[in-house]
Amino acid sequence: MKRRVSAKLSALLGTLCALAPSPAWAAERACRATNVASDEALRDRWPDLVQRVRDEVLSRDDIDACASITLRLGVDSTIRVEVALPDGRAASRDALRQEDVIPILQALLLVPEPVPVLPAPTRSPMTGSLGEPARARPRAAAGRTGDSAGSSGSSLPGRTGGLGVELSLVSGARFGDGQVSYGLGAQSFLDVNSWLVGFAGRADRYYQLADAQAQTALELGVVAGKRLRFGGVTVDLTAGPGFAIKGALASQTEVAVVQGASGEPPPSAPQRSPPPEPSSGAVPRLLAGAHLGFSPSSVLRSFVGVDGTFGSARAEGLSPYSPGMPRWTLGLTLGATVGTP
Repeated sequence: MKRRVSAKLSALLGTLCALAPSPAWAAERACRATNVASDEALRDRWPDLVQRVRDEVLSRDDIDACASITLRLGVDSTIRVEVALPDGRAASRDALRQEDVIPILQALLLVPEPVPVLPAPTRSPMTGSLGEPARARPRAAAGRTGDSAGSSGSSLPGRTGGLGVELSLVSGARFGDGQVSYGLGAQSFLDVNSWLVGFAGRADRYYQLADAQAQTALELGVVAGKRLRFGGVTVDLTAGPGFAIKGALASQTEVAVVQGASGEPPPSAPQRSPPPEPSSGAVPRLLAGAHLGFSPSSVLRSFVGVDGTFGSARAEGLSPYSPGMPRWTLGLTLGATVGTP
């Protein structure tokens, strides 16, 4: 009877020994000592920092001893503290001083930050290529009015206000009231918030269509107007008062006195009408024009347009045979401008 009990007890002990964990398996399950790694630059600067960190971790029972700690010296002399746990959680912080490393480690090992698990990427009309919600594209920043960059300078800069100064050379031809002319001139404008004010002058050679008689005229005026901007072009509408002189700017009259042989004045001769003056005199004129400008963003630009004048033919009191300006003209104009864009 005792032999049967001993045999059963031996079998039970053998079964328990077989089911008990082996020493090797227990060693594998045991957590190894905390691994603290650092780079050479950090060890050269703070030789005892790694040992202080290891002692602090081993001396506390509320810190996970299975953590892997890495210390690195940053380019800005900060200490990069990285912590990784066996379950995959990881966290990192930057310490400005070596005294801050231990408090940072305590905070990271007590409450490590889990690594977020991203969902599998999916494709749909409302998601991006990596499964992330498609973000609305930011609207392009509104450029300056009419601005389009180009090396030719044909785009309009965004100067909607300010002050500009420009000088233009003008050439063109006119016709009207039985006369045609061609001439050259200049004009200068002050541009204040796209409002124009300035002076204009022009010299023309006029031809009478009836007898092909040629005479020169000088025209001066003060003009003002508005500049309209349309992308790569501008439209200038101007008008103002002026005056013109056709023919000679001054006249000379020769007077001869004839006496008789006895020294007595000759008998009076019948009066004649005064001879015609060599010029039309200063004639008031109304000047108007519309110019289409190109390359408004360039310092050197060009324009084409139409212009016209209106006024009397000659000054009051002059003979009808004196040179006369056409009472109205209409013409084409070409010009080049140098000035602020």
